[in-house]
Amino acid sequence: MTDGRTQRRSDYRAEVSYPVWYRPLPAFSDTKASWHTSTTQDLSAGGMFFPVDAEVDLWSGESELLEIQLFLPTGPIFLLARPVRQVDTGNGNKAAAVQFVSLAPGDKERIARVVLSGGLERSHA
Repeated sequence: MTDGRTQRRSDYRAEVSYPVWYRPLPAFSDTKASWHTSTTQDLSAGGMFFPVDAEVDLWSGESELLEIQLFLPTGPIFLLARPVRQVDTGNGNKAAAVQFVSLAPGDKERIARVVLSGGLERSHA
């Protein structure tokens, strides 16, 4: 999602593509939602932007967080994220921007290293 505009985030982001599994985390229920699959469109150590299934409503009020499994070359990362923006991308498709709110120690740095190496590879391609 970088298009030459100045980045206003505290973490560097790059247009990198990695597999993602996600599901809403119900706030008031022990019932687990089904996993959905997607691929990152851009990623930073603080969040990501990715397509979401049309039937997934991130603003339903039933869930404030997403449970996410992000599959990087260095191994999977399990985290919780808060949706901050959802956009209609046309033809009934949607995408979401999320902010990471809970990661295991060291995972933010792992993501940052992968993002930096992916961004550098793209800039030298």
